[in-house]
Amino acid sequence: MSRKYLTVTGVMVLLLAAVAYLPAQDTGGRQRGGPEGGGPGGGGRGGDFRARMMERQKEELNVTDEEWQVIEPLLTKVSEKQQSLRMAQFRGMMGRRGGQGGGPWDDQEMPAAVTELQTLLEQENPSADEIKAKLAAYREWRTQLEDDLNAAREELKKVLTLKQEAQMVMMGVLE
Repeated sequence: MSRKYLTVTGVMVLLLAAVAYLPAQDTGGRQRGGPEGGGPGGGGRGGDFRARMMERQKEELNVTDEEWQVIEPLLTKVSEKQQSLRMAQFRGMMGRRGGQGGGPWDDQEMPAAVTELQTLLEQENPSADEIKAKLAAYREWRTQLEDDLNAAREELKKVLTLKQEAQMVMMGVLE
């Protein structure tokens, strides 16, 4: 792998980890992860970041509230699929330890194909046949994630103008 690719991937992983573990804002005593905390959709810093990002995307696309009601759920779906792929990459780079202390990439969140391959790789001398089988299962899972992401992107493109599509490409949402 090229050094530039590894550097870019490393920076993306660090940013993703930082967003995932930002401490909750002062929410008047509410804890992170509750209905108004910093968990998914909550009002903590992670939720604020996502809300700001979505607001910025809405502004960049220059859409009405009615148009946004159609675009936003499709954009959210693409973002979630992208995050799943990033989490899988992060998990692979960090090994079983993940984010040390759980988080969105702990064993309960990752599919069997990922954890089984990682467990096998931790063995002293796994057989070539075992590696081939687990690697094939991992690649199949990974391909399915990529196919799901591409399908979500195609859905989103159907509701965008050409200019909006180009803007989404520049933002890294579409390819």
